[in-house]
Amino acid sequence: MARRARPAPYATAGVRRRTRRAAHTLKGAAAMVGFADVTTLAHRMEDLLDLYFEEGKPATPDEIDLLLAATDA
Repeated sequence: MARRARPAPYATAGVRRRTRRAAHTLKGAAAMVGFADVTTLAHRMEDLLDLYFEEGKPATPDEIDLLLAATDA
């Protein structure tokens, strides 16, 4: 069963910023230890999160599901 995002009011700027920061930290840590696939995945997650954080794009339920699936990878 796919997880669904909460309505937009729960996606505060602070939540978006912390989530993006976590992806950025994961990307850097994975790169430092040579996990290229994890680095690439985290980079793609960060790119998507940038759309929400920097451009204010609302996340669709499918995009949220994709991000959550990536964290399970």
